[in-house]
Amino acid sequence: MNIVRKSRAVQLSIGLIAASAVLIPIGASAEDLYVAGYNGGVIQKISSTGISTTFATGFNNPIGIAFDSSGNLTVANYGTGAIKKISPTGIVTTFASIQGPFGPAGLAFDSSGNLAVGGLISDSIEKIFSTGAISPVPFFSNGLNLDPVGLAFDSSGNLFEADYLSGKINKISSTGIVTSFDTGLSRPFGLAFDANDNLFVSDYGTGGLNSGTINKISSSGVVTPFVTGLNSPTALAFDSSDTLFASEYGSSRIIKISSTGVVTPFATNVSSWGLAFAPSATSTAVPEPFTIVGTLIGGTAALRMRKKLKSSGKV
Repeated sequence: MNIVRKSRAVQLSIGLIAASAVLIPIGASAEDLYVAGYNGGVIQKISSTGISTTFATGFNNPIGIAFDSSGNLTVANYGTGAIKKISPTGIVTTFASIQGPFGPAGLAFDSSGNLAVGGLISDSIEKIFSTGAISPVPFFSNGLNLDPVGLAFDSSGNLFEADYLSGKINKISSTGIVTSFDTGLSRPFGLAFDANDNLFVSDYGTGGLNSGTINKISSSGVVTPFVTGLNSPTALAFDSSDTLFASEYGSSRIIKISSTGVVTPFATNVSSWGLAFAPSATSTAVPEPFTIVGTLIGGTAALRMRKKLKSSGKV
């Protein structure tokens, strides 16, 4: 369990969400990991100790999931084309429905609360406003057979997308300029940024058992292997301590990966194509001392401030 201690501020990861600020009481519990079960249509919640419970059911092949700034979990319901929203209490509503063949997959929120949605059938990345209205101008669309499964925003607002079929990672600037960021992958799937804006990419692989990898790409584009020999890795997510979690679809498990690349099992019997960490519990009252944490796109908390009152009344 990650606990906010008096000697330092805690980082808060809630997946790929927009910038916001929440009050985190000292002693708040660690985040829960939410998992999209593609085949079963179930969203599971896994505690920091690896205990799994059912959070919501009734989905049709959910793939990408991401938390918004209010703590609602957004789900790409691939089978129906709808984007669903699940409240913190588990109430499911329809957030948006994109007409025509689309096949929503990857999800990511930008700093303004707009949702980027990758469509496997349309090969486009649509933009949905925080109201649920669909923008007439997508983030990206060129009609190519790309299958944008993984999406992630960096701290500068650039959108990165993993082309599952072409084996490329593309970078899309805030003005819509598209450049190739990495090539030569077999089946890139999940994307996640760490606290230093390094991009981690899961490569599903095509060579059968234990052919998948996770690569680390620096902000300058330098690629280094981070973990090899995985069984079809898919989704990626960082927790509040900047520890990477990955869904190993071929082995039906979630793994935890240290900063040095050491792999340990976290949860078993879980077949997932989507991962996201929930925000820690918020508080309406301001405890003293307290920590204000502002979440930043890329999945890692970046704005931190601590106020501690001494017995003398001085800060």
